[in-house]
Amino acid sequence: MQGLKKISLGISALLVSLSARADYAWNFPEPVTPMALDTLHVHNKFMLICMAIFVAVLAIMIYSIFAPVSYTHLDVYKRQSISRVEVAQIICYYACLC
Repeated sequence: MQGLKKISLGISALLVSLSARADYAWNFPEPVTPMALDTLHVHNKFMLICMAIFVAVLAIMIYSIFAPVSYTHLDVYKRQSISRVEVAQIICYYACLC
């Protein structure tokens, strides 16, 4: 019964918060000059490149953590098991980068 109350409270809080939608916009003012517009486009492209690099590195790291030993082709070395603390540290490092 307690679980049902918590779930219903959470759902009602979610529904109430949906009515208070904020304006979704960039924090940059509208560019007035052509130079400002070009600078904004360069900034947006650079951010997309950084995001793509971030996703690629994160995917490689997650793959290296959870890949089976037979797929890593490192049969010469004994692979140690990775603890939950190490996985939490990796997640914290990436959270700090964001």
